[in-house]
Amino acid sequence: LLLPAPAGAVSVPPAALLPAGDGHVLFVADDAADGTRLRAVAVHVLGGDETAAVVTPANPADRLSAGMRVVTRGTALLKSLLPLH
Repeated sequence: LLLPAPAGAVSVPPAALLPAGDGHVLFVADDAADGTRLRAVAVHVLGGDETAAVVTPANPADRLSAGMRVVTRGTALLKSLLPLH
């Protein structure tokens, strides 16, 4: 049974997802005046396969949209910089 993805869901490469606690996190690249900044976004994984994962933000205030740049390499190093919860 295939259903449409809910509002706010996006498809990302599976390599962008890192396990974090009970869920997953991905790093989004945002352009800023002084360069590119990365921000961690906690997500719920709704499904996927080896080529794509469908996710929604765990926090509704975090917006994800098609075309956003996500980190797919070096993610483990970035995760090591996150504060512990």
